[in-house]
Amino acid sequence: MANVPDSVLHARLLAGDEQALATLDEQVGSRCMGWLMKSRGASFEDAQEAWSDALTAVWKDVKKIVPAKLSGYAFKVAANKAASIARKNGRRIETDAISLEDYMADKDIERVQQAPESALVRRLRECIERARERVRVVTDLLLSGAGMKEIAAIFKVKEDSAYQIKARTLRALRECMERSGA
Repeated sequence: MANVPDSVLHARLLAGDEQALATLDEQVGSRCMGWLMKSRGASFEDAQEAWSDALTAVWKDVKKIVPAKLSGYAFKVAANKAASIARKNGRRIETDAISLEDYMADKDIERVQQAPESALVRRLRECIERARERVRVVTDLLLSGAGMKEIAAIFKVKEDSAYQIKARTLRALRECMERSGA
């Protein structure tokens, strides 16, 4: 089954379609729970409870969520819920973000959802593929809804530096697009 874009799921949720929540769970749930267990040290039960709470928050707060960042919102809520659950149970959840090496090793999902490609999208994809690894990683993180704190943690820099990394990444992609005639 092809992934349904976040913006489409968001529109369906706004219309009261509960099946859209099930689709979000199918597309993102296991990946989020795995990330909570691997990078945050949450138990399976805590990850499952956090994800369930995140789905409830998505349903309740759908009007506040930016449509294209639905999955990222669910991830962030789940991460916060997992930390709260661990504190409540007297356990300490790992706060160190997953390392860049682990992130790259675990990357098994395309962030750009499959859809008929326009010439512009095709040129952008080519620019991303030709870019340095750091540009590809930052682009992937941004497309998946990662915030500056997460990017800073992955690259082990201060948050201010993460903003500079983002700016350099966007500049490199813009320059590539200009060279390719976009």
